[in-house]
Amino acid sequence: MSIFFKLRIVRSSLILALICGFLLAILQIIQSARPILTNSNNFSDSPYTRWLSIDMFFSGSMMFFMLLPLIACIPTSMLLKEDMDSGFIQQIQIRKRTDHLILGYILTAFLGGFLVIMITMAFNFVSYFVLLPNLKPDNLLNSNLLISDQNTLFVSMYYRHPLIHAIASIIFTSLWGGLFASFAAAISIWCKNKFVGLFSGLFLQIFLFILNIIIKLPDNHSYVPFDFIREESPSFIDLKTTMISTLIMIICTTILILKGRSKKIVW
Repeated sequence: MSIFFKLRIVRSSLILALICGFLLAILQIIQSARPILTNSNNFSDSPYTRWLSIDMFFSGSMMFFMLLPLIACIPTSMLLKEDMDSGFIQQIQIRKRTDHLILGYILTAFLGGFLVIMITMAFNFVSYFVLLPNLKPDNLLNSNLLISDQNTLFVSMYYRHPLIHAIASIIFTSLWGGLFASFAAAISIWCKNKFVGLFSGLFLQIFLFILNIIIKLPDNHSYVPFDFIREESPSFIDLKTTMISTLIMIICTTILILKGRSKKIVW
C-alpha cells in the first residue's frame, strides 16, 4: 500500500507547496538578516535570535505562520477527495480493507504536511548559519527579543541549549502542519467542493483568531495555532493550553474521519 500512496502523490503539488514555503522563508531572511549584514551586529545576533520561528516582527514570518495551514495542505491532503470524486476509491476497496485504506490516505496527508513545513523551516534555520555567527543567545545582550515565560515555552532550554530548542520548535510546528493536512483530508470527506477542504485549515485558524478575541482564557493565553506553534509567540501562551489545543485537534480530526468513513465512504 505504501507504494500505491507514493505513486498517488502529485509532484507538482509538492513542488508548489515547497515554492510557497521557500519564498516566505527567503523573504523573512531578507527582512531579518539584511539590516545586520549591511550595518553591524550590535546585539550579537545569531541564527537562534533571527530565524523564522523566533521572529515575531517581520511580515515574512507573520505570513508564513498565517498561511502554514494552507501550505501544509497543498501536497497530499486532497488525495482522498480526488479519489472519492473519481470513483477510484471504490475500485481499491474491492482489494483492500477500508480501514487500512482510509488510514493510508490520512497518514499520507499528515506526512505531506509535516515534511513540507519541516523542510521549509529547516532551510530557513540552516541558512542563517551561513550569514550569522553561531553564538548562544544571551538574556542581557539579546534582551531586545523580549523572550519570557509568557511568550516562549521552556525559556531556560532556549538559553542553555538553543539548538535543541530550535529543533524541537521545527518538529512541533511540522507536527501541526501534518495535523492541518489531516484535518483538511477529514473535512474533504464531507465537502462537495475540493477547495473548501483545501482551505479548511486556514479557515479554522481565522475562526480561532476571531474566537480568541471574543472568548478569552485566564491570563489571556492564546489557543490559536498561529501563536503557540512558533518558538516565540506574539501573544501569551502556556504549555497546558498548547497541549490541550493539540489534543482537541487530534480528537476532532479523528471523529471527522470515523464518521466520514461510515457515512460517506462505506456503501
